[in-house]
Amino acid sequence: MGTRLWLEQTVKARFPHFRYVRVRTSGKHQGTIYAWDNDLRLLETDAAALRRYASGGLSSYIRFGVKPYEDVPKECGPEPAVPDDLRQAALQGELNQERIFALLGSLHPGIGVAFDRYDPATGLVHIHVYGHSVITDQDKQKLERYTEELIPVGSTARLVYYE
Repeated sequence: MGTRLWLEQTVKARFPHFRYVRVRTSGKHQGTIYAWDNDLRLLETDAAALRRYASGGLSSYIRFGVKPYEDVPKECGPEPAVPDDLRQAALQGELNQERIFALLGSLHPGIGVAFDRYDPATGLVHIHVYGHSVITDQDKQKLERYTEELIPVGSTARLVYYE
């Protein structure tokens, strides 16, 4: 399972001369790897090597593109801060459905998270969130951001809230 953090760690391990690496979902079953070396550039030879590596050494169900780090979408912003336990789980790369939802449920007291279904045609994970009290907009934003960190790159999530 290729979470953003796991894929970034894997790319950095394979290409230690890359100073900056970001991986983003760019569509259903698609991801983009953004990278720069220490000179803040992505040489064509590095881009080609990274494309070859991504097509054979990373998640086999995702088609990866490669772009220079400066092309990271503006709405992406700086790398998001995530709780340590979530970061450690995402870096393991072997998350299963049970572990993902247990982690998400443990992040907010009074909130339960349950898997609804996965649509393989769209790469969309449907998730139900149950609140024993009002779920604030801030809690929703945090939960959505953390969900993005735990699901595989190439998939997106739709959270439906029940209060």
